[in-house]
Amino acid sequence: MLRTVTFFNEKGGSGKTTFAAIFSSFLAYKLREKVIGALDFDSPSYHLDGFRGIDRFYNNESNRVFHKMCSDAGAPYPVESIKSDGTFTEEQLSMMVRQMRKRKESEDGYLILDFPGSLRPGDPVFRFAKEGLLDLMVIPITADSQTRVSALRVYSMMHSSLFKSISGKDEGQATLFFWNEVTLTEERARQSKYDNYERKLTKELNIKVCNTRVRQIPVLRRDPDNPLVFVRSTMCYPEANIRRYCPYIEDLFMEIKNELDAQSA
Repeated sequence: MLRTVTFFNEKGGSGKTTFAAIFSSFLAYKLREKVIGALDFDSPSYHLDGFRGIDRFYNNESNRVFHKMCSDAGAPYPVESIKSDGTFTEEQLSMMVRQMRKRKESEDGYLILDFPGSLRPGDPVFRFAKEGLLDLMVIPITADSQTRVSALRVYSMMHSSLFKSISGKDEGQATLFFWNEVTLTEERARQSKYDNYERKLTKELNIKVCNTRVRQIPVLRRDPDNPLVFVRSTMCYPEANIRRYCPYIEDLFMEIKNELDAQSA
């Protein structure tokens, strides 16, 4: 069965698109899982299709190390871009939903979905979830109060009685929270800040939270003066950089993959 996942938060800058890109590459190039594609609804904003364009720019023989990493990775997984500028009609969305129902039952592998940060009833992310085409919604949260409020709003909406009634999901949409952008100072204060808030999420609201907390990652983008200092790519998995800068991200991704596989079992 096709397993579908989205990283989602209405608050911009929470990390949803970046983590969608790295997770896709982790599955495809590190674990050698079948990733049938990344469906990008967030173009022309900060989007996966833009990441792929940057990778293509750097993937040439003058950047020998990156070129070799891409060659060793094999054929890149497809990235399909759908513009969020109003040109994607309701009729087209309905047709895509019908096609996705067929693919979900007939294909194996993973599909990563990148949606704009909006959760209204007619938005693609809501439609996919409502139709049972979204196995797992992964919600990044940070110490920023706006990001946390947005995360809780998303969770509440996807577990509301209205959503349950129209989707037929008695438990609501399967969701998984994780802490992102944890600074060293905040990590030292985790007992009073993170642990207390997480206790409220898990004990009072019954929200699943990943054990792995992602620290601030200083090299998510390529430095123009050193384009190989990066951890995000859609055409390879820069394992050496990830081991150096953020090895814990693989623990997070395994937690997400295990939950995603469990939801689809």
